[in-house]
Amino acid sequence: MPISFAGILGGSCTLMGTSTNLIVNSLAQEYGAERLGFFEFAIYGLCFLVIGIVYMVFASKFLPKTKPEEIDSEYGLDSLVATVEIAPDSKLIGKRIEDTIFYGDKDLSVLKLIREDNVINEPGRYISLREEDKLIVMCDFENLVKLSEQEEFIIHDSKLKTTEKTNEDNQDKAELNKPKTTYAELLLLPGSILLGKTLTDLRNYSLRGATPIAIKKRKNLRNTKERLIRKDFNDINLKPGDRILIETSDKSLSEIDTIENVAVIDRHDFVNSASKQKRITAFIIFLLVVGLAASGVLTILASAITGVALMLGTKCLDLNNTYKKIDWQIIFLLAGMIPLGVAMSNSGADMWISENLIAIMVGKGDVFVLGLIFLVTMLLSGTISNNATAIIMLPIAISVANGLGLSLKPFILAIMFAANFSFFTPVGYQTNTLIYGLGIYKFKHFLIVGGILSVILWVCATLLLSTLL
Repeated sequence: MPISFAGILGGSCTLMGTSTNLIVNSLAQEYGAERLGFFEFAIYGLCFLVIGIVYMVFASKFLPKTKPEEIDSEYGLDSLVATVEIAPDSKLIGKRIEDTIFYGDKDLSVLKLIREDNVINEPGRYISLREEDKLIVMCDFENLVKLSEQEEFIIHDSKLKTTEKTNEDNQDKAELNKPKTTYAELLLLPGSILLGKTLTDLRNYSLRGATPIAIKKRKNLRNTKERLIRKDFNDINLKPGDRILIETSDKSLSEIDTIENVAVIDRHDFVNSASKQKRITAFIIFLLVVGLAASGVLTILASAITGVALMLGTKCLDLNNTYKKIDWQIIFLLAGMIPLGVAMSNSGADMWISENLIAIMVGKGDVFVLGLIFLVTMLLSGTISNNATAIIMLPIAISVANGLGLSLKPFILAIMFAANFSFFTPVGYQTNTLIYGLGIYKFKHFLIVGGILSVILWVCATLLLSTLL
């Protein structure tokens, strides 16, 4: 929760920080307001960020102290288990386990070492590695990919690692020609035809067109020796609730998805790590985009399009992968909500609402009017998305400001900040929804901890923005 709140408050410091800021700025110009500068309201955003940090230092003491181990046990988020072989030319040959990446990393553990026909259960840190040693390791998908990218290792029964060394140009050409590889996690449900089988069985005949490369048992493998330590990795019988990481193609994955009582619960479209040159190029392009937008040489839209074009032109981005990363839910949400705001303006609904609000606010003072607009926007943002709230409330706020003969800027900034400050529910902002979905926090934690923060920021924002009236 503190990370989520910090992300929201940090994004409120610049025009490019959140999509809400961009939407409000764009719509405000259509209503006759001046375009906001990149850092024009940064001082207010930084004030709110400092207030939020100070508050969360004390409020975090009242949040649940759930340990990662407890979460893993409750939701079955145990790590993947895979076989990693020491390559013939590996620099790790002769080194002790304690001197390698397998020691000291809580997210990467060696459960078993297979050397020729000998099996070493729970190998000690002083054991020296030899060529063709096979290590049964437990890690997550990201660490498994990192291991596969290093020349010192070979991931068994997987094409994650290619043995041929190619230069960057040949590698780029090869990537364009090779079929797309997909990695997916399968969950075995009761009644599945795969239950009772081993990974060896799956590789031989059960999963055509797919290569199982790792398993994830329902219970913690570290504490269940019968499941792994006393049995060969490939001979572990699969049970309901077990997960299998497979390497396959899109076509084969579609066929696997039709198998009864086998659910495809996650999918990883593997992309090789970019070369050092591409990483540097991408970083330079990023700085260029921010610099062009911040300096006003180009609009944010023009600078963003320029950045995308440069990323594609330098092959830092793949067009197909970029297309898949587009969040179409947000696109369609905006496509539906923006016409709603226009309809409110064309039909006079915003004027009718603003006139009634003005009648209520007569004699209440300008600060009261600004605070009420901020509060209504913030409460509405807690029930629907922040972008939709901004689109609905902006024309009303501008009409109220015009009706009272007040400056538009404080009302525009009020809508912008208030739409982002929906800390009191997990549904108003995407990061809050993501954190809530982890199961660590309950609705009451957002309502109490986030609600108090929202009230504090409402009061502070009203007082700060009132200086612009």
